[in-house]
Amino acid sequence: MPFRFRRTAAIPAAFGAALTLAAFTYPGGLACAYEDFRDLESHRKQMSECAVESRHHDATIVNLADRMAIKDQLIGDLIAGRATLRVTTARFVELNRSNETASGAVESHYPGDSYEEKAARNVVDFAIATLRTAPAHSNNPQRIEGQFREMCGKAISVK
Repeated sequence: MPFRFRRTAAIPAAFGAALTLAAFTYPGGLACAYEDFRDLESHRKQMSECAVESRHHDATIVNLADRMAIKDQLIGDLIAGRATLRVTTARFVELNRSNETASGAVESHYPGDSYEEKAARNVVDFAIATLRTAPAHSNNPQRIEGQFREMCGKAISVK
């Protein structure tokens, strides 16, 4: 009687052949393959945590871009004379309040007797940088200097 190979035996035979092949071809052998398989759940958890962190960073970047766009608009209004230094500074303080890094940078980088004065100097720095690229507003530095003197009781140079 000829040998007949049953289909039900084919599945375990294929699995055994694949396992044998893995044992010989997997770097480090079957023990390493088992270890990697065992650590699979740990790797999935780590990937999930990385995805959450990535979404957080993406949101932070969007938040930063939004804040910068708002600050650019505020500085444009200040330079054009549509807003005062006091109003622009108050809006900068409000925007910085939601970001510890920004408020800490203002606190540590700018001299002043109060946070408002330090924030006003920050606004003036933004205005100076913008005025350098938009020289059409040549009379506005003196107006901003006067508003700073009125607001903080000190002189500042906007050039």
